[in-house]
Amino acid sequence: MRLNPIAQRSTCNRSSGSSCGSSVTPTEYRLLAELARQAGKVRLHAELLRAVWGPAYEHEVAYLRVYVGQLRQKLEPEPPRPRWFLTEPGVGYRLMEPGA
Repeated sequence: MRLNPIAQRSTCNRSSGSSCGSSVTPTEYRLLAELARQAGKVRLHAELLRAVWGPAYEHEVAYLRVYVGQLRQKLEPEPPRPRWFLTEPGVGYRLMEPGA
């Protein structure tokens, strides 16, 4: 799997042991990797929840709101105006490539 530049920013401390700024938790990283797997495409709430937390959590949309918000705070240049972690209301989330 090829991670986009946003995902690569979050892996700095995992690969080298050094800090590159924002560090993400293991759960945030799983969510980021799942979004990056199909960057640019809308990922449905249920499919993200199943992939990151398991099938028992596919209706827990609040989990996604919290974790996407945390990723925005850590990785977006301007978290109140997200450019990379986009919400598709009532549907899911989309990870955009920087510069797209």
